[in-house]
Amino acid sequence: MEWHFKKNKSTAHSIEIDIIPNNDTLASFLYTVKLIHYPELIDAVANTVSWGHEFVHVRFLNDMDWEDKAWAKNVKGCNLEEGEMFLVHDVIGETILNVDSFDKILFDYATELLKIHTDDNILPNNWSAEMQNALKSLKSKIDN
Repeated sequence: MEWHFKKNKSTAHSIEIDIIPNNDTLASFLYTVKLIHYPELIDAVANTVSWGHEFVHVRFLNDMDWEDKAWAKNVKGCNLEEGEMFLVHDVIGETILNVDSFDKILFDYATELLKIHTDDNILPNNWSAEMQNALKSLKSKIDN
C-alpha cells in the first residue's frame, strides 16, 4: 500500500491523500475525523484500543467481542487474523486493514495535519502539544 499527500485548501483538513490501491473507506475515515479528535484517535491506536466517534470507528481484533467478530467475518468472508483491524465509516462502508499499515498511514497523515494546523486559531491552545505527544506514542509503537 502506498500513500501520497498534497495540500488542498478546499478540503476539510486542507490536505488530500491518494492511496494506492484506492481505499475510499480509509480516505473518508481520515477526512471525517474532526481535527480536535485526532490526538484521542492517535492515542487509542498507539495503545491498540478500539475507538469511535460519530460516523467512524476503529476496531482491533483484541478488543472485539463475539458479535463484532461475527460482523467482521460477514464483511470479510472469513475470520479476522492477528495483525488485522476493522475500519468503519458508517456512510462509505467498512474495510479490513493491516494494523501496521494503518499505523503508518495515520502517523504520516496526522504529521501533515500538525504541520498545517499548528497555528490554527480555531483549535484549542493545547491541540498541537497533544498531537505531538500522541504522535510520539504512535511512533514508538511503529518502531517496536
